[in-house]
Amino acid sequence: MVDGNCMANLTQEWDVVSEERKGTALENGRQLVVYELVDRGLQFAAVLGLSESMPKQKFSPFRSRPEYVSYAVNINPPPRRFSNRFSHKSNAHMFGIDFNMQFSISNAKLLVDNLKDDPLRIVRNEIERLLGSEVAKQEWTSIFQEKQEDNGEKLLKDITNKKLEYLSNFSLKYGVEIISIASSLHLDAEDEEPNVAAAKAENKRKLAEIETSTAIKNLETEHQIQIIQENYRLQTEQIKQDSELTLVDKNHKLQILRKQHESDMIAIDLKDELRKGGIDALITAAANVANNTNTIDGIVAAVRNMQNLAPLATTGSMLPGQTSPTGLLSSPSIHTGWATVLQEVLEHFATTSTINMPMRRLLSVLLHWIAEVSLGDKADLKRLEEYRNALREAKQSNEDLTPQQIDYLYKSLQDENEFRQRFF
Repeated sequence: MVDGNCMANLTQEWDVVSEERKGTALENGRQLVVYELVDRGLQFAAVLGLSESMPKQKFSPFRSRPEYVSYAVNINPPPRRFSNRFSHKSNAHMFGIDFNMQFSISNAKLLVDNLKDDPLRIVRNEIERLLGSEVAKQEWTSIFQEKQEDNGEKLLKDITNKKLEYLSNFSLKYGVEIISIASSLHLDAEDEEPNVAAAKAENKRKLAEIETSTAIKNLETEHQIQIIQENYRLQTEQIKQDSELTLVDKNHKLQILRKQHESDMIAIDLKDELRKGGIDALITAAANVANNTNTIDGIVAAVRNMQNLAPLATTGSMLPGQTSPTGLLSSPSIHTGWATVLQEVLEHFATTSTINMPMRRLLSVLLHWIAEVSLGDKADLKRLEEYRNALREAKQSNEDLTPQQIDYLYKSLQDENEFRQRFF
């Protein structure tokens, strides 16, 4: 019954089967498979459990006392770990799989009957062959990516689940019941090196593109700043040299021009921030509308900057200096959806000369939400939900809201999809 090959018998090496030399004194969790020694070899006699023994036979002068050979079988052995390496289908790469198999012995007699063939080695080899071949069929870039994400555990789990019924039936033929197989990928340094090199090359290429794009946009920004500053200088000189204006009128016009220039320069800075930070810059600009201002004029100026940032604006040109919300929002350079929505917000929530703190908080959250909704399919769903909740809380904590303001908020939140369509 013992494997005569030079390779160690894995079934015995894993302490699942051992030749029993202590009679029938078994440890808990083991069964004893007993064979009687006869002229033609071994003949199965019994499978004994804990505290069980062979039945006594009547003495006969014509028959010698029977001799037995027995094997103790560990019915619930501990999980076993094993590994192997495999060739990828391209023959250009190698990969390894680490296995952790949990199993039990469903038929001790069947296992011992096949002991010379090493049942557990047969089962282990079939697991390795089947799962290894399935992984080898994947694209190498996919294998490398799966390794980076979770050591390939999800990929191997999916493959194992598909093949588990076959493997279970296969192992039962040898008296082994597979309970579970957990696996993970491992790649040696030489396996990862080509991918790491490729990834570094791709990152270097992308970095070069970003640097080139940034340099071009920086030149565009510098050129735009030069134009704005030159226009500001010319307009300043024109006002100063206008002999028909009184000194008071000149100072008033120069003050208005200076505020417009400051607003234009802020918009330039915010545009650059949008290029660097993406979507977050627009939402930051929306937050600044209410967080950093407490007057109608301040809100109008901040909204003007946000409109210049809006990715849905039909042109990228600066808006002309205007002081009223209606005049500002009627500019042809602003997308009609943005114009309508922001005009509604100003009309509903910026109707007094100053904005109190609860209203500022509500207006801030509302503009956060509007900025995110306007991004359409690119909107962050988690962020949208946070804004909705914050908007409901701000609405409930503001006791000064009019019925019209409450109705506007309620309809906007209830019909978010319809509200989103207004930007397109």
